[in-house]
Amino acid sequence: MNEVFLNIARRSQTLLHRQLSLLDGMERRTSEPDDLADLFRVDHLATRMRRHAEDLVILAGATPGRGWRNPVPVIDVVRGAVSEVEDYARVQVLPVGEGAVVGRAVGDVIHLLAELLENATAYSPPHTRVQVTGQSVPNGFVVEVEDRGLGMAAEAIEAANRRLAQPPEFDPASSAQLGLFVVAQLAARHRVRVMLRPSPYGGVTAVVLLPMELVVAQSAALPVGAGQGLRGTHEVAVVAKEPAARPALSVVPEPGPPPQPEPVARAVPRPGREPAEVADPATQGGLPKRVRQQSLAPQLQTDQTVVIDPEEVDLPAATRSPEQLRRMMSSFQAGTARGRHASRSGEGAGSDTDGVSR
Repeated sequence: MNEVFLNIARRSQTLLHRQLSLLDGMERRTSEPDDLADLFRVDHLATRMRRHAEDLVILAGATPGRGWRNPVPVIDVVRGAVSEVEDYARVQVLPVGEGAVVGRAVGDVIHLLAELLENATAYSPPHTRVQVTGQSVPNGFVVEVEDRGLGMAAEAIEAANRRLAQPPEFDPASSAQLGLFVVAQLAARHRVRVMLRPSPYGGVTAVVLLPMELVVAQSAALPVGAGQGLRGTHEVAVVAKEPAARPALSVVPEPGPPPQPEPVARAVPRPGREPAEVADPATQGGLPKRVRQQSLAPQLQTDQTVVIDPEEVDLPAATRSPEQLRRMMSSFQAGTARGRHASRSGEGAGSDTDGVSR
């Protein structure tokens, strides 16, 4: 029967991992907030289905396929467990101390905390909060899950602690407490101590003590990057989904050559001259009006010289091709030649022709 459970669970796990990878790609390509919200809900359902498929693997006595090569910060492990709970919006993650979980135990610790959070949300009123906190202690790292429900009787808490300390054989007739059995199996596998106690608020507090061999300094964990999640079988870093609403993702195009801005050309007034006004030769009162380039030599009037304003276009020299440089030098040489010719012939008297180059 264990082999049957394990075979069914492995097949479901393979399909769920492929589904989560497909959803992750769709979320990255979508920028519409409504579509992202729908994809996130489907993603959350698939994540919960993956945890239930792993329950079958644990019942069969095998190890789930999720694993990490590097340590993961405890805060990200807690957030990963919150993302696998149905009422994740009710879970409040309080400040968690520094520390990291070794990669081989990350998947099981996430599953263990997720089962405790699921019980806390299921057995507490829907308007209450479930609080999670953690801190480093001399014997390892402690994570506490506290609800504000109706609580449990002292005899029931004592019986549950015995089952958590010494996991019994799985009895299909008592499947109502399947989550408690899964927690006991995962805790025994990594020598994690789990204990229930009454909460001062009337509910139940679950205390999880991770031993020293499962906890390392947070500096040993890889830095967490945006967009990474608790997916796949060998993730390098972990960022679980926050219980708050997800922000809209922007579609980032593939990197390509930087676009070349087009030069903005505009006429530049010559030194010693005011900008000319374009108007009729005379106003309504009969007074004359200045006409652009009227006092210039004929050769200069036909010269449509423009200058690239460096304040409007800032092109680095490294982006200009040899052909562009050749044209610029040719234009500069032609402009200076026209200026020298005009000064020798006397046609440019009374005007400044030295500034016509571009």
